[in-house]
Amino acid sequence: MLTREIPAVTKNLLIINSIMFIATWVTENMGIDLTGLLGLHFFLAPDFHLYQIFTYVKTKENELVGVPHEKVSGMLLYAQTDEEGAFNNEYQIMGNRVCVRTLDLSGDFQSIKSQLDDIAEKYLRVRAE
Repeated sequence: MLTREIPAVTKNLLIINSIMFIATWVTENMGIDLTGLLGLHFFLAPDFHLYQIFTYVKTKENELVGVPHEKVSGMLLYAQTDEEGAFNNEYQIMGNRVCVRTLDLSGDFQSIKSQLDDIAEKYLRVRAE
């Protein structure tokens, strides 16, 4: 019988998820909606707040202190829907760029690839071959 040890990162995720599940259950009885407060919401939803992605950007920037790197940026990439249409928004917050983009998945593979290549070139300065 093969036995494998669970990687530390998986153990940590299981512990964090268990704690959050219990915290959500307990606080729900107190009238506090942790999912609504801490969840990442769709860009046009009334409960979306730009600080959600900005928090991730600043956290990563803090992780890189002392390491040579370019300015940290973040992007929310959504599938385009008929209801909302396309959007391409960019914000500068405290020196960091935060972008919200849609990706039109209704076309063929080449069309989707082209959109992703454009995003990679614009934001990552990577040119597709």
